[in-house]
Amino acid sequence: MTQLIMNKYQLSKLNDIIQKHEAAFSFDVSTIVSNVKIQKVYYYKPKVVRKSGSLIKLFIMLTLANYVRNESGNWDYLLRIEPTDRVFGAGFLKYLEFPATFTLRNLTQYMIRYSDNIAANKIIDYLSLGRINQVIGDIGAKDTRIFRKMMQSNSFKDNTTTAFDIASFYHIFNPNSNFRITKQIVDDCFSFLFSTGGFGRRQLEYLISPDFWKHFVKARRNGFSNVLPFLRAIITNQKRDRIATHFPLKLLAGICSASDQTIFHDSGYFHTVNGPIIVVVMIESNLANFLRKGSDEYIAAKRLAAAIGKIALRLERNKPL
Repeated sequence: MTQLIMNKYQLSKLNDIIQKHEAAFSFDVSTIVSNVKIQKVYYYKPKVVRKSGSLIKLFIMLTLANYVRNESGNWDYLLRIEPTDRVFGAGFLKYLEFPATFTLRNLTQYMIRYSDNIAANKIIDYLSLGRINQVIGDIGAKDTRIFRKMMQSNSFKDNTTTAFDIASFYHIFNPNSNFRITKQIVDDCFSFLFSTGGFGRRQLEYLISPDFWKHFVKARRNGFSNVLPFLRAIITNQKRDRIATHFPLKLLAGICSASDQTIFHDSGYFHTVNGPIIVVVMIESNLANFLRKGSDEYIAAKRLAAAIGKIALRLERNKPL
């Protein structure tokens, strides 16, 4: 992570935006906005440990890429999904007829690009929690831990991370980073993240592929009532209405988000003329309406994430806040 270089006015203005939302909506917020090239980092409570939600999938992807490149794994290795593997939450695989087989490459694409929980859980089973935590430790993400699979019983501890650790993950794409990760691993991870923020491109990559039609048939075989939810799950997960709201589409490289009853997180890596921009926003709330779409709290969380993304744009243009 780069060193903090900012004046008191800039820090005060960023803090003011966040604290107004925290006071008005009972939010608890962490954020990092980092411009790697010009050595600027803007942060607010970056090391507060929070529920990771789907952000943990970034580290699952990194562990799998490391396994494939360093331990004789194969992206084309097939994993079989059984009816007993079905879990709900994010993703579209839950609407398909099982059993079905998928390559590690495809499961990783669905886990990252569509935040699919079934795909994530099959990869976790393949790797093991211990292996994932080892890689997390190797890149210095000290407060990130995976304790359970996605949507697993609440009797297990929640997976955890911090804004600082998520930013550390994105720093593996910085050519000058100190992480001991091969270029092949970085390229593999980037290939899954690349275009995930761009609605049109990500839609086309999947919708024009033979896999889409195979999955469409499997959804129909699982019951006609699954077809529309299957299509909706593909489309609604493509929105860039959080930190990327104000970013031109051409700057987007990769985005990973997380939401459940108490968290509203977003993170992204953006290519700009002034170097890569890394943005992480983590919002927690215990309010009952927090994630009810259309509620004041939900709208405020989206507005805050978008505002912090707009600050990142001003960094990209090397302007003061």
